[in-house]
Amino acid sequence: ILYGNRKAPHGNFILFPICGIATVAMAPIFDKDIFYMSPGPKKAAVTKAVEEHGGIMAEHFDRYSATHLIELDRDDDSPPYNHAVYLSKFIWDSIEAGERLNLDHYLVSSSRRPYDPKSKVCGKSQYSAEEDLVLLTYYNNNYGRNSITFFEEMQQKGILQRTASSMRQRYRILRVLSDEAVTTLKQKVAEIKAKRRAKAIEMERFERQDELVMEILEDGEGHQKDLNASQNVERVDDKKDSESFEEVDTDVVIQRLQMRYGVPIETVLHALIVCSGDIGKARSYLTDSHFSDIWTVAEDEIVMNEDDDGDKEAFQELQTYKNSSEIEFRIQFLSELSSVIK
Repeated sequence: ILYGNRKAPHGNFILFPICGIATVAMAPIFDKDIFYMSPGPKKAAVTKAVEEHGGIMAEHFDRYSATHLIELDRDDDSPPYNHAVYLSKFIWDSIEAGERLNLDHYLVSSSRRPYDPKSKVCGKSQYSAEEDLVLLTYYNNNYGRNSITFFEEMQQKGILQRTASSMRQRYRILRVLSDEAVTTLKQKVAEIKAKRRAKAIEMERFERQDELVMEILEDGEGHQKDLNASQNVERVDDKKDSESFEEVDTDVVIQRLQMRYGVPIETVLHALIVCSGDIGKARSYLTDSHFSDIWTVAEDEIVMNEDDDGDKEAFQELQTYKNSSEIEFRIQFLSELSSVIK
Protein backbone atom coordinates (compact mmCIF):
# COMPACT_ATOMS: atom_id res chain seq x y z
CA ILE A 1 0.00 0.00 0.00
CA LEU A 2 1.26 3.45 -0.88
CA TYR A 3 0.48 6.46 1.20
CA GLY A 4 1.61 9.97 0.66
CA ASN A 5 0.74 13.61 0.99
CA ARG A 6 4.18 14.68 2.01
CA LYS A 7 5.91 17.22 -0.28
CA ALA A 8 9.05 16.27 -2.14
CA PRO A 9 12.11 18.53 -1.93
CA HIS A 10 11.20 20.00 -5.31
CA GLY A 11 7.68 20.95 -4.24
CA ASN A 12 5.59 18.11 -5.77
CA PHE A 13 3.97 15.36 -3.75
CA ILE A 14 5.59 11.94 -3.50
CA LEU A 15 4.38 8.50 -2.52
CA PHE A 16 6.56 7.01 0.17
CA PRO A 17 6.90 3.29 0.86
CA ILE A 18 5.32 1.25 3.58
CA CYS A 19 6.86 -2.12 4.40
CA GLY A 20 9.52 -1.91 1.73
CA ILE A 21 7.29 -0.94 -1.23
CA ALA A 22 9.18 1.24 -3.75
CA THR A 23 8.76 5.00 -3.73
CA VAL A 24 6.96 6.73 -6.64
CA ALA A 25 7.86 10.39 -7.08
CA MET A 26 6.64 13.05 -9.49
CA ALA A 27 8.97 15.15 -11.59
CA PRO A 28 10.24 18.39 -10.05
CA ILE A 29 8.44 21.63 -10.93
CA PHE A 30 11.20 23.05 -13.13
CA ASP A 31 12.50 19.77 -14.52
CA LYS A 32 15.79 20.88 -16.17
CA ASP A 33 14.22 24.17 -17.29
CA ILE A 34 16.94 26.76 -17.92
CA PHE A 35 16.53 30.31 -16.63
CA TYR A 36 18.67 33.40 -16.70
CA MET A 37 18.57 36.46 -14.49
CA SER A 38 20.81 39.50 -14.53
CA PRO A 39 22.83 40.20 -11.38
CA GLY A 40 20.79 41.92 -8.70
CA PRO A 41 19.84 41.85 -5.03
CA LYS A 42 17.14 39.19 -5.53
CA LYS A 43 18.95 36.90 -7.95
CA ALA A 44 20.43 34.70 -5.21
CA ALA A 45 17.01 33.91 -3.75
CA VAL A 46 15.51 33.18 -7.16
CA THR A 47 18.48 31.00 -8.12
CA LYS A 48 18.16 28.97 -4.94
CA ALA A 49 14.43 28.47 -5.50
CA VAL A 50 14.94 27.41 -9.12
CA GLU A 51 17.67 24.91 -8.32
CA GLU A 52 15.82 23.45 -5.33
CA HIS A 53 12.92 22.63 -7.64
CA GLY A 54 14.87 21.01 -10.46
CA GLY A 55 15.69 24.00 -12.62
CA ILE A 56 18.97 25.49 -13.81
CA MET A 57 20.09 29.12 -13.50
CA ALA A 58 22.45 29.85 -16.40
CA GLU A 59 25.44 32.12 -15.92
CA HIS A 60 25.08 33.60 -19.39
CA PHE A 61 21.95 34.31 -21.40
CA ASP A 62 21.19 32.26 -24.51
CA ARG A 63 17.90 33.26 -26.10
CA TYR A 64 17.53 29.84 -27.72
CA SER A 65 17.62 27.87 -24.49
CA ALA A 66 17.12 30.09 -21.46
CA THR A 67 14.07 31.91 -20.15
CA HIS A 68 15.03 35.46 -19.21
CA LEU A 69 13.60 36.44 -15.82
CA ILE A 70 13.50 39.96 -14.42
CA GLU A 71 12.43 41.32 -11.06
CA LEU A 72 9.86 44.11 -11.29
CA ASP A 73 7.34 45.67 -8.98
CA ARG A 74 5.19 46.62 -11.96
CA ASP A 75 5.04 45.21 -15.50
CA ASP A 76 5.23 48.66 -17.09
CA ASP A 77 8.51 49.46 -15.32
CA SER A 78 10.40 47.25 -17.74
CA PRO A 79 12.87 48.73 -20.23
CA PRO A 80 12.49 47.54 -23.85
CA TYR A 81 14.05 44.20 -24.77
CA ASN A 82 14.65 42.61 -28.16
CA HIS A 83 13.50 39.23 -26.90
CA ALA A 84 10.81 37.80 -24.63
CA VAL A 85 11.26 38.57 -20.93
CA TYR A 86 9.26 37.15 -18.03
CA LEU A 87 8.57 38.20 -14.45
CA SER A 88 10.46 36.22 -11.80
CA LYS A 89 7.14 36.03 -9.97
CA PHE A 90 6.56 32.99 -12.18
CA ILE A 91 9.03 31.05 -10.01
CA TRP A 92 7.39 31.91 -6.70
CA ASP A 93 3.84 31.39 -7.93
CA SER A 94 4.72 27.99 -9.42
CA ILE A 95 6.35 26.86 -6.17
CA GLU A 96 3.36 28.04 -4.16
CA ALA A 97 0.97 26.21 -6.51
CA GLY A 98 3.08 23.06 -6.43
CA GLU A 99 3.19 22.89 -10.24
CA ARG A 100 4.69 24.68 -13.20
CA LEU A 101 2.29 27.44 -14.20
CA ASN A 102 1.79 28.89 -17.68
CA LEU A 103 4.92 30.93 -18.39
CA ASP A 104 3.15 33.08 -21.00
CA HIS A 105 1.02 34.62 -18.27
CA TYR A 106 4.18 36.27 -16.91
CA LEU A 107 5.38 37.76 -20.17
CA VAL A 108 6.48 41.38 -19.78
CA SER A 109 4.40 43.58 -22.07
CA SER A 110 7.34 45.61 -23.41
CA SER A 111 8.82 42.44 -24.92
CA ARG A 112 5.71 41.46 -26.87
CA ARG A 113 7.09 43.03 -30.03
CA PRO A 114 10.73 41.98 -30.46
CA TYR A 115 12.99 44.62 -31.92
CA ASP A 116 14.96 42.08 -33.93
CA PRO A 117 12.67 40.70 -36.69
CA LYS A 118 14.90 37.61 -36.99
CA SER A 119 14.54 36.76 -33.32
CA LYS A 120 13.51 33.18 -32.65
CA VAL A 121 11.61 34.28 -29.57
CA CYS A 122 8.27 35.96 -29.92
CA GLY A 123 6.36 37.31 -26.95
CA LYS A 124 2.84 36.07 -27.60
CA SER A 125 0.38 35.56 -24.78
CA GLN A 126 -1.74 32.91 -26.52
CA TYR A 127 -1.12 30.07 -28.93
CA SER A 128 -3.06 30.16 -32.18
CA ALA A 129 -4.83 27.09 -33.54
CA GLU A 130 -2.17 26.83 -36.24
CA GLU A 131 0.64 26.90 -33.67
CA ASP A 132 -1.10 24.20 -31.63
CA LEU A 133 -1.40 21.95 -34.67
CA VAL A 134 2.22 22.55 -35.70
CA LEU A 135 3.37 21.68 -32.18
CA LEU A 136 1.33 18.47 -32.04
CA THR A 137 2.25 17.40 -35.57
CA TYR A 138 5.96 17.99 -35.09
CA TYR A 139 5.94 16.18 -31.75
CA ASN A 140 4.13 13.13 -33.17
CA ASN A 141 6.19 12.99 -36.38
CA ASN A 142 9.55 13.26 -34.64
CA TYR A 143 9.18 10.76 -31.84
CA GLY A 144 8.71 13.54 -29.34
CA ARG A 145 9.64 13.19 -25.74
CA ASN A 146 8.60 15.31 -22.81
CA SER A 147 12.05 16.66 -22.07
CA ILE A 148 13.34 20.20 -22.26
CA THR A 149 16.05 19.03 -24.69
CA PHE A 150 13.49 18.06 -27.32
CA PHE A 151 11.79 21.45 -27.14
CA GLU A 152 15.15 23.20 -27.18
CA GLU A 153 15.80 21.48 -30.50
CA MET A 154 12.43 22.72 -31.73
CA GLN A 155 13.33 26.25 -30.71
CA GLN A 156 16.73 26.10 -32.39
CA LYS A 157 15.12 24.90 -35.63
CA GLY A 158 12.61 27.73 -35.48
CA ILE A 159 9.58 25.42 -35.66
CA LEU A 160 7.65 27.99 -33.65
CA GLN A 161 8.72 31.41 -32.50
CA ARG A 162 8.43 30.34 -28.86
CA THR A 163 10.76 29.50 -26.05
CA ALA A 164 11.47 25.86 -25.33
CA SER A 165 9.88 26.19 -21.90
CA SER A 166 6.76 27.73 -23.37
CA MET A 167 6.35 24.98 -25.99
CA ARG A 168 6.90 22.32 -23.40
CA GLN A 169 4.26 23.82 -21.14
CA ARG A 170 1.83 24.12 -24.05
CA TYR A 171 2.35 20.51 -25.06
CA ARG A 172 1.47 19.38 -21.56
CA ILE A 173 -1.94 20.95 -22.18
CA LEU A 174 -2.38 19.67 -25.74
CA ARG A 175 -1.37 16.08 -25.08
CA VAL A 176 -4.62 15.39 -23.19
CA LEU A 177 -6.78 16.32 -26.19
CA SER A 178 -9.09 13.60 -27.45
CA ASP A 179 -8.92 12.34 -31.03
CA GLU A 180 -12.15 14.19 -31.73
CA ALA A 181 -10.68 17.43 -30.37
CA VAL A 182 -7.58 17.03 -32.54
CA THR A 183 -9.79 16.46 -35.60
CA THR A 184 -11.73 19.62 -34.77
CA LEU A 185 -8.45 21.50 -34.42
CA LYS A 186 -7.32 20.30 -37.86
CA GLN A 187 -10.62 21.38 -39.39
CA LYS A 188 -10.34 24.80 -37.79
CA VAL A 189 -6.80 25.28 -39.12
CA ALA A 190 -7.92 24.17 -42.59
CA GLU A 191 -10.70 26.77 -42.51
CA ILE A 192 -8.26 29.47 -41.40
CA LYS A 193 -5.87 28.63 -44.24
CA ALA A 194 -8.70 28.55 -46.78
CA LYS A 195 -9.89 31.98 -45.68
CA ARG A 196 -6.33 33.29 -45.84
CA ARG A 197 -5.89 31.97 -49.38
CA ALA A 198 -9.20 33.48 -50.47
CA LYS A 199 -8.21 36.80 -48.96
CA ALA A 200 -4.83 36.68 -50.69
CA ILE A 201 -6.51 36.02 -54.03
CA GLU A 202 -8.93 38.88 -53.43
CA MET A 203 -6.09 41.21 -52.47
CA GLU A 204 -4.14 40.19 -55.57
CA ARG A 205 -7.17 40.92 -57.75
CA PHE A 206 -7.69 44.25 -56.03
CA GLU A 207 -4.03 45.19 -56.48
CA ARG A 208 -4.23 44.29 -60.16
CA GLN A 209 -7.32 46.46 -60.52
CA ASP A 210 -5.49 49.25 -58.75
CA GLU A 211 -2.57 48.93 -61.18
CA LEU A 212 -4.90 49.08 -64.14
CA VAL A 213 -6.70 52.11 -62.79
CA MET A 214 -3.40 53.89 -62.20
CA GLU A 215 -2.36 53.06 -65.78
CA ILE A 216 -5.56 54.67 -66.99
CA LEU A 217 -5.01 57.74 -64.85
CA GLU A 218 -1.38 58.15 -65.87
CA ASP A 219 -1.88 57.52 -69.56
CA GLY A 220 -5.38 57.57 -70.95
CA GLU A 221 -4.13 57.26 -74.54
CA GLY A 222 -3.20 53.94 -76.07
CA HIS A 223 -5.84 52.02 -74.12
CA GLN A 224 -9.19 50.82 -75.29
CA LYS A 225 -11.93 52.10 -72.99
CA ASP A 226 -15.49 50.93 -72.86
CA LEU A 227 -17.44 51.94 -69.77
CA ASN A 228 -20.48 49.74 -70.00
CA ALA A 229 -23.26 51.13 -67.82
CA SER A 230 -25.22 47.88 -67.75
CA GLN A 231 -22.18 45.71 -67.00
CA ASN A 232 -20.51 48.29 -64.73
CA VAL A 233 -17.07 47.27 -65.91
CA GLU A 234 -14.26 48.89 -67.82
CA ARG A 235 -12.08 46.87 -70.16
CA VAL A 236 -8.55 48.02 -70.72
CA ASP A 237 -6.49 46.87 -73.67
CA ASP A 238 -3.44 44.95 -72.53
CA LYS A 239 -0.59 46.15 -74.73
CA LYS A 240 1.15 42.80 -74.47
CA ASP A 241 -1.86 40.94 -75.88
CA SER A 242 -4.44 42.89 -77.84
CA GLU A 243 -6.99 40.12 -77.35
CA SER A 244 -6.48 39.97 -73.58
CA PHE A 245 -8.54 42.23 -71.36
CA GLU A 246 -8.79 42.81 -67.61
CA GLU A 247 -12.04 43.83 -66.00
CA VAL A 248 -12.10 46.75 -63.61
CA ASP A 249 -15.14 47.51 -61.45
CA THR A 250 -16.51 51.00 -61.98
CA ASP A 251 -16.75 51.40 -58.21
CA VAL A 252 -13.00 50.86 -57.95
CA VAL A 253 -12.36 53.48 -60.63
CA ILE A 254 -14.54 55.98 -58.78
CA GLN A 255 -12.85 55.28 -55.44
CA ARG A 256 -9.38 55.69 -56.91
CA LEU A 257 -10.30 58.94 -58.67
CA GLN A 258 -11.82 60.26 -55.46
CA MET A 259 -8.77 59.39 -53.35
CA ARG A 260 -6.26 60.57 -55.94
CA TYR A 261 -7.76 64.00 -56.47
CA GLY A 262 -9.38 64.56 -53.07
CA VAL A 263 -12.77 65.53 -54.48
CA PRO A 264 -16.29 64.53 -53.39
CA ILE A 265 -17.68 61.38 -54.95
CA GLU A 266 -20.42 63.35 -56.72
CA THR A 267 -17.71 65.35 -58.49
CA VAL A 268 -16.12 62.12 -59.72
CA LEU A 269 -19.47 60.81 -60.93
CA HIS A 270 -20.15 64.11 -62.66
CA ALA A 271 -16.75 63.99 -64.33
CA LEU A 272 -17.47 60.52 -65.67
CA ILE A 273 -20.92 61.57 -66.89
CA VAL A 274 -19.71 64.76 -68.55
CA CYS A 275 -16.88 62.85 -70.20
CA SER A 276 -19.12 59.96 -71.31
CA GLY A 277 -17.20 57.52 -69.19
CA ASP A 278 -13.87 58.28 -70.84
CA ILE A 279 -11.47 57.99 -67.90
CA GLY A 280 -8.71 59.87 -69.70
CA LYS A 281 -10.96 62.90 -70.27
CA ALA A 282 -12.36 62.59 -66.75
CA ARG A 283 -8.80 62.76 -65.43
CA SER A 284 -8.19 65.98 -67.36
CA TYR A 285 -11.48 67.31 -66.07
CA LEU A 286 -10.56 66.60 -62.45
CA THR A 287 -6.98 67.81 -62.69
CA ASP A 288 -8.02 71.24 -63.99
CA SER A 289 -6.97 73.37 -61.02
CA HIS A 290 -9.58 75.97 -61.86
CA PHE A 291 -12.48 73.66 -61.18
CA SER A 292 -11.69 70.51 -59.24
CA ASP A 293 -12.22 72.02 -55.80
CA ILE A 294 -14.36 75.03 -56.75
CA TRP A 295 -17.20 73.94 -59.00
CA THR A 296 -19.78 71.44 -57.82
CA VAL A 297 -22.00 69.19 -59.90
CA ALA A 298 -25.02 71.40 -59.22
CA GLU A 299 -23.13 74.53 -60.30
CA ASP A 300 -22.07 72.87 -63.56
CA GLU A 301 -25.68 72.00 -64.27
CA ILE A 302 -26.74 75.58 -63.58
CA VAL A 303 -24.24 77.18 -65.97
CA MET A 304 -24.97 74.64 -68.71
CA ASN A 305 -28.72 75.25 -68.44
CA GLU A 306 -28.81 78.97 -67.81
CA ASP A 307 -31.34 79.53 -70.62
CA ASP A 308 -33.92 77.27 -69.02
CA ASP A 309 -36.63 79.10 -67.12
CA GLY A 310 -36.25 76.92 -64.06
CA ASP A 311 -32.53 77.62 -63.76
CA LYS A 312 -32.53 81.37 -64.27
CA GLU A 313 -33.09 82.07 -60.60
CA ALA A 314 -30.37 79.60 -59.67
CA PHE A 315 -28.04 81.22 -62.20
CA GLN A 316 -28.68 84.65 -60.68
CA GLU A 317 -27.86 83.28 -57.25
CA LEU A 318 -24.68 81.74 -58.65
CA GLN A 319 -23.63 85.17 -59.90
CA THR A 320 -23.71 86.51 -56.34
CA TYR A 321 -20.63 84.50 -55.35
CA LYS A 322 -18.98 83.68 -58.70
CA ASN A 323 -17.53 86.51 -60.76
CA SER A 324 -18.43 86.79 -64.43
CA SER A 325 -15.00 85.77 -65.72
CA GLU A 326 -15.13 82.54 -63.74
CA ILE A 327 -18.58 81.76 -65.07
CA GLU A 328 -17.66 82.54 -68.67
CA PHE A 329 -14.51 80.45 -68.47
CA ARG A 330 -16.47 77.59 -66.96
CA ILE A 331 -19.15 77.72 -69.65
CA GLN A 332 -16.49 77.76 -72.35
CA PHE A 333 -14.69 74.81 -70.77
CA LEU A 334 -17.84 72.68 -70.49
CA SER A 335 -18.97 73.61 -74.00
CA GLU A 336 -15.64 72.68 -75.53
CA LEU A 337 -15.57 69.47 -73.55
CA SER A 338 -19.07 68.58 -74.72
CA SER A 339 -18.13 69.19 -78.35
CA VAL A 340 -15.07 67.00 -78.02
CA ILE A 341 -16.87 63.99 -76.60
CA LYS A 342 -19.88 64.06 -78.92
